[in-house]
Amino acid sequence: MTLNPVFPAWVLLLAAVLGYGSVVVLVRRSALFRSPRERWLVGALRVVVVTLLLLVMADPITKRAAGEPDREAPSLVLVDTSVSMGIGGEENRLAQAREILDETLADKRLADRVRVLPFAGELAAEEGVQTTSLQPTGATTHLAASLGRAVQMATGVRSRRIVVFSDGRTQDRDDLGDAALAARRSEIAVSVYPLGVNPDQPDARIRNCRVERHVPANSRVPVEVELGLVKAEGRTVRLQLRDADDQVVDEVTFVAGPEEIVQKTLTCHVERENRALSVQVVPLDGEVSQADNRFPFQLTVSDPKLRVLYMEGTNHKDKRWPEMMDYEFIPAALKEAGNIDVDIFTVDEQLPTGGHLFQVGNEKRGYPTTREELFGYDVVICSDINRSIFTDDQIEWTRQLVADNGGGFAMIGGYTAFGAGGWDKTAWEQLIPVDMATKDEGYVWEDIPIVIPPAAKQHPVWHMADDPAENDRILAAHPHFTGTNLVNRAKPGAQILAYWEKKDMPIICVQSYGKGRSMAFASDAAGGWSEHYQIEWGEGDHDNRHYRRFWANTIRWLAENSLSSHHTEFIANADALQYRPGEAVALQAQRRLVTDPAVLRQLTVTARLAGEKAPAVLLELDPARSLFLGHFPLPADLAGDQATIVVSAVGPDDQPVGEEQVVVGLDRTSLELADPEPDHPALASLAELTNGEVLTSPGQFKDLLNAPAAQPKPGARRYAVPMWDSAWLWFVALLMMSGEWFYRKALHFR
Repeated sequence: MTLNPVFPAWVLLLAAVLGYGSVVVLVRRSALFRSPRERWLVGALRVVVVTLLLLVMADPITKRAAGEPDREAPSLVLVDTSVSMGIGGEENRLAQAREILDETLADKRLADRVRVLPFAGELAAEEGVQTTSLQPTGATTHLAASLGRAVQMATGVRSRRIVVFSDGRTQDRDDLGDAALAARRSEIAVSVYPLGVNPDQPDARIRNCRVERHVPANSRVPVEVELGLVKAEGRTVRLQLRDADDQVVDEVTFVAGPEEIVQKTLTCHVERENRALSVQVVPLDGEVSQADNRFPFQLTVSDPKLRVLYMEGTNHKDKRWPEMMDYEFIPAALKEAGNIDVDIFTVDEQLPTGGHLFQVGNEKRGYPTTREELFGYDVVICSDINRSIFTDDQIEWTRQLVADNGGGFAMIGGYTAFGAGGWDKTAWEQLIPVDMATKDEGYVWEDIPIVIPPAAKQHPVWHMADDPAENDRILAAHPHFTGTNLVNRAKPGAQILAYWEKKDMPIICVQSYGKGRSMAFASDAAGGWSEHYQIEWGEGDHDNRHYRRFWANTIRWLAENSLSSHHTEFIANADALQYRPGEAVALQAQRRLVTDPAVLRQLTVTARLAGEKAPAVLLELDPARSLFLGHFPLPADLAGDQATIVVSAVGPDDQPVGEEQVVVGLDRTSLELADPEPDHPALASLAELTNGEVLTSPGQFKDLLNAPAAQPKPGARRYAVPMWDSAWLWFVALLMMSGEWFYRKALHFR
């Protein structure tokens, strides 16, 4: 406040003397007052009025800028409370912010002019936040969104200052420019206090895992792991697959290179029960965070019924086990497996040509007479059945069952098998993994000990026991055969599982063929050349447990890729086990056994979120792969630990064709720790764009708060405001004069 009097000072002084003097003289000389109390009261009222009139003559004024608020505005201090602010142990980034705030706000005068607002995913607008309550618990930082909200709040309280304490790690960095523009338009300066230094510690995290949604029983399942590595070059990284008991199932150890994203594959064996597993990165020395080093998931075992068509030319009682027919040994082994159904076929008479093939228990039924009927099986076993029983179409359908439908095929030896039966001159020659053509006799009766190559012992059909030493003991006890068909060699690409050392000839050989698999078993598996094999390969008299295990293993391996084993006509999958809310799930779907593009184009395949009314997403047909492909965006605000996506297919008349539920996990681990380095340049740009400051010390922070938060615009015109131009001042003057007048009148009429 300053005085701007029109009259000289002596005039004001003279007026004061005359005014106050007249009050004293008039009050003392008046005969109206009879007591001192009456004189003092009237005198006081007149003194107040004279004082107000003298103040008007002095003309006090104050300077004010255009747009300046009438009251002092607070400074808004935004404090980042995301998990990245917890990097650094006890002396973490947020602890530094709390220390600076505690030191500064110890000054009560400054504390009254500051509002502390924590933010991570969103800005918290509570009043009276204590610095001790600030903890690094937010999963993500959205600085731009929080700043936009803070600009609105600052405008509401007529403040022009926001200060941000942060490390700059934010998920909406691209939106910071828009937030800065909004602050600049509102004439709000955003100052920043960057926290944190670039950590030298390494960090490893599991970004994602990929594994089939349903896996076959008794199979080895690959688990593809995507690792993110930061500052780990030259360090030894151990990636482990662990079971529900935290036992290591598989492990990969490697030295990290400069790559920040690494792909590795682990494998596990599943039998017939679902398995709870987890992928884990063994913590690196001095690792920034271990919160994202573990990835749990569940393997759902698909254990459908496998259908086997087994043809056996030997159809008499076994000599040493007379309570069984020879063709019952393999079906008995498969029945024990629990999920394999076998249809047994035999012949009325075992002849080089001719004869009648029929199903045991239903003599009217022979080998399938349509392709569709045959494709209902997963595996076909032909044991010593002569060529003349089959039509050319039936032979070709069998080849297609393996090549196109992923089925399995096995030929077992006998008088009418392999080259001895002329099978090298049929389409099955492509299926069978050995060269069957022979220049002399087609088979021999001879004692044949088999040799199992060391590398072949790891093949699933030889998995007789989990303990390697026990498995080797069982394989070493494999009985001799007493005869075999003669073949020339294994085909290129085939794997020899057992051979006859004397002739260097494969006895058991396997290969992949098209989508499926096949086996050549040159000796016998039911009577004849196998009388020791089917009776003695066990743990005692009349015990053939290892024989049974071998054939169950064989069928499962042969049928592993069979489409016929699926329960549904329609199959859908996602390409990963988990996604973050807001990401798009890569989906693929297929109509089982259908590859004709004209038929597939008649289908409409869509994906939608279970229980939601959101529009469905259309999946597009890839005719070259017979797949429907598409991406389904997950809502950013999706709650829970998993999401269920319903993939549906309908025909041309809106007739339902199939529906699958694809369940994906929701990854809620913090992205803040994916890159722990602070982003100070982003904060500096924010300050520069809004005419704010980059603070580097508590002293600078104090100086900033000491300046008024409601600053006039630079160069704004200031004007004088007379303080006497106030309604309250004239109201007081009128009240004093009216009070004196009424009091004197009351004294006059008493």
